[in-house]
Amino acid sequence: MKMCILTPGKPRLKGVDALMEHYKKLIGRHVALDIVYTRTASANMSPAAGKQKEGEELLRACPADYVKVAMDEHGKELTSVELAAHITKWQNASRKGIAFFIGGPDGLDDAVLSCADIKLALSRFTMPHDLARVILIEQLYRAYSIKAGHPYHRV
Repeated sequence: MKMCILTPGKPRLKGVDALMEHYKKLIGRHVALDIVYTRTASANMSPAAGKQKEGEELLRACPADYVKVAMDEHGKELTSVELAAHITKWQNASRKGIAFFIGGPDGLDDAVLSCADIKLALSRFTMPHDLARVILIEQLYRAYSIKAGHPYHRV
Protein backbone atom coordinates (compact mmCIF):
# COMPACT_ATOMS: atom_id res chain seq x y z
CA MET A 1 0.00 0.00 0.00
CA LYS A 2 1.11 3.53 -0.72
CA MET A 3 0.39 6.81 0.99
CA CYS A 4 0.49 10.37 -0.19
CA ILE A 5 0.02 13.79 1.32
CA LEU A 6 -1.46 16.29 -1.11
CA THR A 7 -1.07 19.94 -0.23
CA PRO A 8 -0.90 23.27 -2.07
CA GLY A 9 2.48 24.98 -2.23
CA LYS A 10 5.85 24.03 -0.82
CA PRO A 11 6.71 24.72 2.83
CA ARG A 12 7.65 28.29 3.66
CA LEU A 13 8.69 28.01 7.30
CA LYS A 14 12.39 27.48 7.86
CA GLY A 15 13.22 23.97 9.04
CA VAL A 16 9.94 22.37 7.95
CA ASP A 17 11.54 20.62 4.95
CA ALA A 18 14.16 19.00 7.19
CA LEU A 19 11.55 17.77 9.68
CA MET A 20 9.36 16.40 6.93
CA GLU A 21 12.29 14.57 5.35
CA HIS A 22 13.31 13.15 8.74
CA TYR A 23 9.89 11.58 9.34
CA LYS A 24 9.48 10.60 5.70
CA LYS A 25 12.72 8.63 5.96
CA LEU A 26 11.56 6.93 9.17
CA ILE A 27 8.12 6.03 7.80
CA GLY A 28 9.78 4.73 4.62
CA ARG A 29 10.69 1.58 6.56
CA HIS A 30 6.98 0.77 6.71
CA VAL A 31 5.24 2.37 3.73
CA ALA A 32 5.99 4.37 0.58
CA LEU A 33 5.01 7.99 1.28
CA ASP A 34 4.86 10.66 -1.40
CA ILE A 35 4.37 14.33 -0.67
CA VAL A 36 2.69 16.05 -3.59
CA TYR A 37 2.75 19.83 -3.74
CA THR A 38 0.09 21.28 -5.99
CA ARG A 39 -0.14 24.81 -7.30
CA THR A 40 -1.36 27.48 -4.93
CA ALA A 41 -4.06 29.98 -5.77
CA SER A 42 -3.13 33.28 -7.32
CA ALA A 43 -2.78 36.19 -4.90
CA ASN A 44 -5.31 38.06 -7.07
CA MET A 45 -8.08 35.57 -6.27
CA SER A 46 -10.64 35.94 -3.52
CA PRO A 47 -10.21 33.45 -0.65
CA ALA A 48 -13.23 31.45 -1.87
CA ALA A 49 -12.03 31.32 -5.48
CA GLY A 50 -8.51 30.45 -4.35
CA LYS A 51 -9.75 27.65 -2.14
CA GLN A 52 -11.81 26.27 -5.02
CA LYS A 53 -8.83 26.40 -7.40
CA GLU A 54 -6.57 24.69 -4.86
CA GLY A 55 -9.26 22.04 -4.29
CA GLU A 56 -9.43 21.29 -8.00
CA GLU A 57 -5.63 20.89 -8.10
CA LEU A 58 -5.66 18.58 -5.07
CA LEU A 59 -8.38 16.34 -6.50
CA ARG A 60 -6.66 16.19 -9.88
CA ALA A 61 -3.42 15.08 -8.18
CA CYS A 62 -5.07 12.35 -6.10
CA PRO A 63 -4.37 8.84 -7.40
CA ALA A 64 -7.35 6.69 -8.32
CA ASP A 65 -8.75 4.19 -5.82
CA TYR A 66 -7.11 5.74 -2.75
CA VAL A 67 -8.86 6.21 0.59
CA LYS A 68 -9.34 9.99 0.82
CA VAL A 69 -8.65 11.59 4.20
CA ALA A 70 -9.40 15.30 4.52
CA MET A 71 -7.50 17.03 7.30
CA ASP A 72 -10.00 19.56 8.59
CA GLU A 73 -10.36 21.44 11.86
CA HIS A 74 -13.97 20.22 12.11
CA GLY A 75 -13.03 16.59 11.52
CA LYS A 76 -12.91 13.76 14.01
CA GLU A 77 -10.04 13.80 16.49
CA LEU A 78 -8.32 10.45 16.95
CA THR A 79 -5.69 9.23 19.35
CA SER A 80 -2.49 7.88 17.82
CA VAL A 81 -3.64 4.34 18.62
CA GLU A 82 -6.97 4.98 16.89
CA LEU A 83 -5.17 6.35 13.83
CA ALA A 84 -3.06 3.18 13.70
CA ALA A 85 -6.28 1.11 13.80
CA HIS A 86 -7.83 3.17 11.00
CA ILE A 87 -4.71 2.71 8.86
CA THR A 88 -4.92 -1.06 9.39
CA LYS A 89 -8.60 -1.00 8.41
CA TRP A 90 -7.84 1.05 5.28
CA GLN A 91 -5.00 -1.28 4.31
CA ASN A 92 -7.39 -4.23 4.57
CA ALA A 93 -10.01 -2.47 2.41
CA SER A 94 -8.36 -3.49 -0.87
CA ARG A 95 -7.66 0.07 -1.93
CA LYS A 96 -4.41 1.07 -3.66
CA GLY A 97 -3.42 3.60 -1.04
CA ILE A 98 -4.33 6.41 1.31
CA ALA A 99 -4.34 10.09 0.33
CA PHE A 100 -4.26 12.80 2.99
CA PHE A 101 -5.41 16.28 1.94
CA ILE A 102 -4.06 19.33 3.75
CA GLY A 103 -5.46 22.65 2.62
CA GLY A 104 -3.81 26.01 2.30
CA PRO A 105 -4.31 28.97 4.64
CA ASP A 106 -8.06 29.05 3.92
CA GLY A 107 -8.56 25.30 4.41
CA LEU A 108 -9.97 22.71 2.05
CA ASP A 109 -12.62 23.38 -0.55
CA ASP A 110 -16.07 21.81 -0.11
CA ALA A 111 -15.42 19.61 -3.17
CA VAL A 112 -12.48 17.97 -1.38
CA LEU A 113 -14.38 17.67 1.89
CA SER A 114 -17.41 16.10 0.20
CA CYS A 115 -15.41 13.41 -1.60
CA ALA A 116 -13.43 12.45 1.51
CA ASP A 117 -13.97 9.03 3.03
CA ILE A 118 -13.23 10.57 6.43
CA LYS A 119 -12.45 14.00 7.85
CA LEU A 120 -9.82 14.11 10.59
CA ALA A 121 -8.59 16.96 12.76
CA LEU A 122 -5.03 17.12 14.02
CA SER A 123 -6.17 19.46 16.76
CA ARG A 124 -8.79 22.08 17.54
CA PHE A 125 -5.91 24.57 17.59
CA THR A 126 -5.38 26.70 14.53
CA MET A 127 -1.88 26.13 13.15
CA PRO A 128 0.09 27.03 10.04
CA HIS A 129 -0.43 24.41 7.35
CA ASP A 130 3.36 23.94 7.19
CA LEU A 131 3.29 22.68 10.77
CA ALA A 132 0.20 20.60 10.06
CA ARG A 133 2.22 18.77 7.41
CA VAL A 134 4.98 17.94 9.89
CA ILE A 135 2.53 16.86 12.59
CA LEU A 136 0.65 14.62 10.15
CA ILE A 137 3.82 12.89 8.94
CA GLU A 138 5.00 12.38 12.52
CA GLN A 139 1.62 10.90 13.47
CA LEU A 140 1.73 8.57 10.46
CA TYR A 141 5.17 7.39 11.55
CA ARG A 142 3.87 6.99 15.11
CA ALA A 143 0.90 4.95 13.83
CA TYR A 144 3.20 2.57 11.96
CA SER A 145 5.44 2.32 15.05
CA ILE A 146 2.39 1.35 17.10
CA LYS A 147 1.39 -1.25 14.51
CA ALA A 148 4.94 -2.68 14.54
CA GLY A 149 5.20 -2.73 18.33
CA HIS A 150 8.14 -0.32 18.18
CA PRO A 151 8.88 1.56 21.42
CA TYR A 152 8.70 5.00 19.73
CA HIS A 153 5.14 5.36 21.04
CA ARG A 154 5.08 5.21 24.81
CA VAL A 155 1.83 5.23 26.72
